[in-house]
Amino acid sequence: MSFIDDPQDVNAEWLTAVLHQGGHLKSGKVKGLTKTALGGSVGFLSRVVRLTCQYEGIRIKLPNSFILKAHTVIPNFLELAEELKAFDRELGFYQRFHQKVKSRLPHFYGGYSDGGRGWLLMEDLGSAEPCNQVVGLSNSQVLTTLENIAAVHALGWQSEELEVIDWLPSNDFWFSCKSGLEDSWNTLKQSYGLRIGTEACQLIDKFTKHHKELFDKLNTRPKTLIHGDLRADNLMLSKEADTSDEVIILDWQTTTQSLGAIDVAFLIAGSEPAAERHGHVHSLVRAWHSKLLTNGVTNYSFEEAYEDVRFALLLCLAVPIKAFEELGGPNFKNAREAQLAELMIFRYSQAALDLNISDLLDA
Repeated sequence: MSFIDDPQDVNAEWLTAVLHQGGHLKSGKVKGLTKTALGGSVGFLSRVVRLTCQYEGIRIKLPNSFILKAHTVIPNFLELAEELKAFDRELGFYQRFHQKVKSRLPHFYGGYSDGGRGWLLMEDLGSAEPCNQVVGLSNSQVLTTLENIAAVHALGWQSEELEVIDWLPSNDFWFSCKSGLEDSWNTLKQSYGLRIGTEACQLIDKFTKHHKELFDKLNTRPKTLIHGDLRADNLMLSKEADTSDEVIILDWQTTTQSLGAIDVAFLIAGSEPAAERHGHVHSLVRAWHSKLLTNGVTNYSFEEAYEDVRFALLLCLAVPIKAFEELGGPNFKNAREAQLAELMIFRYSQAALDLNISDLLDA
């Protein structure tokens, strides 16, 4: 199917053609379509529209609504999406790995990509509850998410298959920086330095001076398929499970091959408030590590896993710096973007101090 510039422009004929091409609609057609924009400022690299449809003729197991995800038109976020080739990555992930992953993902019905632009037609998870980055996640929700992402990590663990996938780069994160982070950090520090404290500022000062060589050390650690932006805003809680909430991981636009512990540190530090996280990091890492072993990973001890998470948390100190920059800080456009920037610097810096990662810079 071809490129679309505005998800609000699609019609019943377009949806019929997509479903036919994907083999989801053998006969019959979509005769009516209602479009509802979703998402607000939560999705930075895309726009999301719910398509509610009426059918004519025979259709088997097709839902009454879908989610259509298309590229953003906000200039700075579109530039980032193009740099990351975000739609190439997400479409590639669903086409190549959707059926292999042993965890709940949205059903996928079709898509098109051209670098950072494109679209995906997916399951409408309207009955599930979206998580909220500002509110954060409970410890049990983080635990369930880590068990789910472990299945993805195990699937790609040290896999030679990943090396030959042209849309899957190595160690390519939205929060990494090809040039120095120091200028961006100094701008952020003017707003938050007094509030996060001297110890945190000294730690981040040192990190920004050495961030490139630290990121280069990723090449010495085991690689796998990782999400790259594992946080509350990219999760939904399904109420379908009998015993507990089921976590569904969304938004694979930043997937890359890298150290699995990046996802672990990113989630624990960025989405679990300090009061909820306190005293639980060891048990969270152990749960993730245990699931890796259950899913077939070998020759990777818990001690290695825990030290990898600490190292990954050090690298994740780049997250609040780049987020502050991308969100336009300190001149934010709305209250939510200001909240996101603030919680990131507080959560990541506090987690780094709690896990005493400064010794990794002294090694």
